[in-house]
Amino acid sequence: MTDTASHSTYRIEPLRGFENYLSWRVQCQDILVDQDLWAYVEGTQTRPTEAKELATWLGKDRKALIAIRLRVAPSMISHVMGATTSKEAWDALKNVFNTQGPLAKVLARRKFLRYSIEEGAAMEEELRKLRTLKEELVLLGTKVDDEEFSL
Repeated sequence: MTDTASHSTYRIEPLRGFENYLSWRVQCQDILVDQDLWAYVEGTQTRPTEAKELATWLGKDRKALIAIRLRVAPSMISHVMGATTSKEAWDALKNVFNTQGPLAKVLARRKFLRYSIEEGAAMEEELRKLRTLKEELVLLGTKVDDEEFSL
């Protein structure tokens, strides 16, 4: 799914809010890693002081910022609109949507346990949705074993 010349053709669902932040975060990070821009977003590629190096850094950081902004729904753009670096944008989204505390775990577990499949529903699609709920729990640090998943 990538254009070998620009690495810019990726199709992921835009960030809509809490409901898809965890999956969006993983997919967006994968895109940024593939484009060799993740170091700018996570802050390990620090801003240089030399003018020549600074121009390169600013260009790549701007590409990372653009990659993030283009994958955010219009209703969420206000969270990254004022960011001047990719790290600022990423951290702003993380501060709004990344709830790692006990409440997030309780809410995710409740959503997982209350999930039910309607009679006549497409089983493959329903299992995909259930696996997504399981992965949300795993990303929050909660293990879901095979027995619990099957129940």
